[in-house]
Amino acid sequence: MTENRRVNNEGTPSPQDDAPGRLRRRGRPQGTTKPAEQKRQRVFLRLAPDIHHLIEEGLALNTDPAIITKTDFIEQAIKYYNQVIKNQHKDTQSDLIDHMLAEWEEARPEFRGQGNPLLLSFPVFARIERAAYFINKAMVRVVASYGLNLGEYHLLTALRRAGPTACRTPTELLHSLLITPGAITKQVDRLVRLGLVERHANPSNRRNVLICLSPRGRETIDAIINELNASDLVLIMQLAQEERETLAHLLRKLLLLLEHRTAGL
Repeated sequence: MTENRRVNNEGTPSPQDDAPGRLRRRGRPQGTTKPAEQKRQRVFLRLAPDIHHLIEEGLALNTDPAIITKTDFIEQAIKYYNQVIKNQHKDTQSDLIDHMLAEWEEARPEFRGQGNPLLLSFPVFARIERAAYFINKAMVRVVASYGLNLGEYHLLTALRRAGPTACRTPTELLHSLLITPGAITKQVDRLVRLGLVERHANPSNRRNVLICLSPRGRETIDAIINELNASDLVLIMQLAQEERETLAHLLRKLLLLLEHRTAGL
């Protein structure tokens, strides 16, 4: 019996014809085979039709080049959900504020219950205050290594944010930093002596001056920011993106309430 198979130019059967009519499935491009330790194990899953629809919808919206097939999508979804579970487990751990709250409830039993505003607000404000302590500590460690304090650092960053000119008027600095005019004058005088800031005549207002970053000041503030990017300040990146966005939204909402209250006094 003669085999009904095509042969290549060398007279050997073509491997493409071992399975006539078979179409190549969509999947990982040829030449990108995973190493043996990364190869997947065969697992059969029964998924509801709506789940299949969600997977197809996710693949259609996907922009991650690492996610090509349905299996890729399911793997990433499982990894993400596993991280969510781990974060929820971490949330069950107690911190110093929990301990302090328990002590208050023991010392002042009338604080217990849901009707005491101080008891309800304490976990929030106490954690903000404690987080600020660690944030300031990390910033001071870096800023002090350049011979500066936090007030001078914030003034330099205010100038660095001012665009290509890196200049602001004293009034603009006053609104940007929310400190007294006397404090700004003192900080600018010291930064001028250090060669980090310069005073220039304001071409649009002869009675005013511009406070500008010097080339040395720009180099210094950029170096400080680079070091802060490697400090404990980036620990917040261990939170999921959705958690960071939610936290930022709630803090913004609280800050607006406090600023509005202060402006009315």
